Amino acid sequence: MKASVISSLVLLGIACCGTAQATPIQISIENRDMYDLYVTVSDLNTADHKVVANGVRINTNETISVSVQPDGNGDASIHWSATEAGATDPKTKEDDATPRNGDVLSISTY
Repeated sequence: MKASVISSLVLLGIACCGTAQATPIQISIENRDMYDLYVTVSDLNTADHKVVANGVRINTNETISVSVQPDGNGDASIHWSATEAGATDPKTKEDDATPRNGDVLSISTY
């Protein structure tokens, strides 16, 4: 009896506090550059810094949506890089950002 109670408590603890992940949040990445951009976005809230957009072409003034994991405060933590598409001498820029659910992050290479 004692062993089954302990087993039940252990299972309850696993079910209650196991490895469930937080619900992903949506953020939008908007191209505010004069050129189309090739954009890569990594989720810094994941252990392996999961790439959620890899070299995606975003037209000028267009937006894409990505899903990322929130931290304990509900914030995303991402690293992005953008390279101009079609420019004679393409520029590249990268940065980190901490948007919240539903935010629009405007990026460019300047």
